[in-house]
Amino acid sequence: MALVDSTAPIESVTVASYTIPTDGPESDGTLEWDATTLVVAHVTGGRRTGLGYGYTDTATARLIHDRLAPLLHGRDALATNARWQDMAVAIGDGAPDPVDGRLAPADDRPGFGLVFKEQDARCFENP
Repeated sequence: MALVDSTAPIESVTVASYTIPTDGPESDGTLEWDATTLVVAHVTGGRRTGLGYGYTDTATARLIHDRLAPLLHGRDALATNARWQDMAVAIGDGAPDPVDGRLAPADDRPGFGLVFKEQDARCFENP
């Protein structure tokens, strides 16, 4: 296994959302819906691209595009927890844990943090 680099500056963040209709109305007993929205993000850095996705609203794609992508550009994709903290603070979710005063690491949080774990692993693959 060849080490590409110890850092991988983020070159680009792209995001798209897809609304997929269900076969019919669905419900969890509290709400009813007739479509599911999938948000997909790609982060490129270190000659590799990571993929992250979540089932959420199109507003999440807008947030990633407008606020998070510009924030992340040029920062080290391999510093996963630092990037998670950057994003959490940027969206106002950067409050530390009341017990130990730290933010949860990216791999303990769902959603966008997954893109960095995959991108991190790919940076250490053979080109």
